[in-house]
Amino acid sequence: MADWWSDTHTSAAWQTKSAVSPPCFREFNERIFMSNTISVNTAYSLMFKSYPEVVGITDICKMLNIGRNKAYQLVNSGILRRIPCSREIKVAKITVIDYVLQSAQ
Repeated sequence: MADWWSDTHTSAAWQTKSAVSPPCFREFNERIFMSNTISVNTAYSLMFKSYPEVVGITDICKMLNIGRNKAYQLVNSGILRRIPCSREIKVAKITVIDYVLQSAQ
C-alpha cells in the first residue's frame, strides 16, 4: 500500500515530464534568470508589448493587476510619474516597467 507513492512519483517518465519546460519558459529563463539582471531596454522589449507608449489609469490597473484606488495612490504619491495631459492621468509605459523592476528587487 505504501509503495504506490514511490512507484508513481519516482518513475523515469514522470521525472522527464516535469523536467521539460515549454519553449517560452526556456527563453525567459535564459534571458532573465541566467544573467541575474535585466536591463531596462530588455525589459521594455519583453514586457507589456500590447500596451501603447502612454497609458491611462485603466491600463495601469490591467498591467499591474491592481485596483483603481491603488493606481491613483501610485500616481498621486509620485511613484509613477504623471504626464500633464489636461484632466486625464497619463503615465509613460517605461515608468510602469521601471516600477515593476524596482519592486522585484
